[in-house]
Amino acid sequence: MLKLIPEQREDLQRWAQSRTLPAGDVFRARLILALADGTTYREIARSLKTSLPTIARWKMRFERVGLAGLEGRHLGSKPRAAMPKVQARVIRRVQQKPGDGMWGDGASWIRNSVPSVHEDQILRLDASKARVELGWQPRLRIEAALEWTMGWYRAWNRGVNMAEFTQKQIAECEDRLRR
Repeated sequence: MLKLIPEQREDLQRWAQSRTLPAGDVFRARLILALADGTTYREIARSLKTSLPTIARWKMRFERVGLAGLEGRHLGSKPRAAMPKVQARVIRRVQQKPGDGMWGDGASWIRNSVPSVHEDQILRLDASKARVELGWQPRLRIEAALEWTMGWYRAWNRGVNMAEFTQKQIAECEDRLRR
């Protein structure tokens, strides 16, 4: 039997009853709830009109990363890999002095030769689904996004109140969006 914490069960029940979420999200929520209730694979397959391998796959994804594992895997365009030219631009920008808005202090990094953990294949920033389904476009150029990100980490390293700092960044972002 699959174990759920109360918050997971509440979220899944809300998803399972939703009339506005995509059908795939509702299906996966119902599947996980059925497993948590002790329903057999065969009963789930029959009631949800699905296959045993599909049940096993979603159960495994849920056990691995929780609710995030239930997100559908977008089959549209593949995430674009940063070209070496873009990577070099990012590295140069991040290594600039803090007065220029970046990390500074001779910042550098070393490519880790140790095999990645399994999350490496799951936890990626990819806006392609938002672009395709919502028509989303970025509002910040990469330089500004890097500056804000590095500023956040520098503030955290200095012991700044991060709730206040984050609220200030959110307000600044909202101001930019209104322009």
